[in-house]
Amino acid sequence: MPPQVKKQFQKALKKEAEIIIPSMVFAELGYLSEKGRIDTNLRKVKNLIQDNASIKEHTLSFSTIQQAFKIKDIPNCTIV
Repeated sequence: MPPQVKKQFQKALKKEAEIIIPSMVFAELGYLSEKGRIDTNLRKVKNLIQDNASIKEHTLSFSTIQQAFKIKDIPNCTIV
């Protein structure tokens, strides 16, 4: 995990930040885990989310996708 991402997860575990993970990321994670390309799996991620209120799933709905395509610019911020 890149150091910047690890730092954000550490903040979330200490309840200093919130991480919202799009549901599509779980599909990608499952695929990569199945292929042995990453060192985690869906069960571990599910437990992480259940045990930490600062880490949340965001359902990827048609409405969410529509709203994302309305974004024309992403301002400078500390989101990783």
